[in-house]
Amino acid sequence: MTFKRMLVLCFIAVVCLISTGCISFEEEVFLNQDGSGEFVLQLSMPDLPDSVTKSSPAGGMAKSPQEQVAEMKKQLTAGLKPGVTLEEVKEVRENGSLGFYAIFKFKDVRDIAPALEALGKSNDKKGSLADNSKWSIDLKKVGGKNQFSSSVFYDIKDDKANPSDKPSPTADSDNGGAQANKNGDFGADLDRQLKPLIMGMIRMRFVLHTPSRISDSNADIVLHGNTAIWNSSMIAFINNKKPIEMRATY
Repeated sequence: MTFKRMLVLCFIAVVCLISTGCISFEEEVFLNQDGSGEFVLQLSMPDLPDSVTKSSPAGGMAKSPQEQVAEMKKQLTAGLKPGVTLEEVKEVRENGSLGFYAIFKFKDVRDIAPALEALGKSNDKKGSLADNSKWSIDLKKVGGKNQFSSSVFYDIKDDKANPSDKPSPTADSDNGGAQANKNGDFGADLDRQLKPLIMGMIRMRFVLHTPSRISDSNADIVLHGNTAIWNSSMIAFINNKKPIEMRATY
């Protein structure tokens, strides 16, 4: 990689950081013995000053963190199932972070999944990353024990050139066409290299609290016998191309 190319990559990485920020997503489930409980959703991102976001190259196109949180709030609370009630919604701006918290009560934890799938979906013709998301949450009895399972998957498309988009031979016959083609290839290459960086900045954390001791799980760690924690990031969907799965038996 040339020094000039490295500088371009660094510049674009900084632009991405300014325009999207580092986003963290956390879901926390509190289960009762009868399968009911509470669900807490937390979204947070840097509370960047308007002077920073507006002065960045993407500032005029990207939504501000405040606008993103407001849109998420609207999407999440729309079309809740009858067994789910919204207890509290709160926005917090403190210590350089802009956070959105939503607390739900549910009779059946499976009713939460549709709300999660609606989160972040776009009405734009170009769509959004969340338009390709699939969420599932389940709780069932097996052999006298409770088995909790949840999974999330984002179908992140590969940035491969579409053969139909290649310039025609006529367009490449002059220097201008050749240069445009070269620049297009360079831009596509940058996109491919930057995508893991951007996806890695979106952190995901899943926490489960059970009413009795967890006997088996695939959690990163189990605290006090009844709190399971899974940590991940969106880059998992580039590396593995499969859902992130959380399982716990209690």
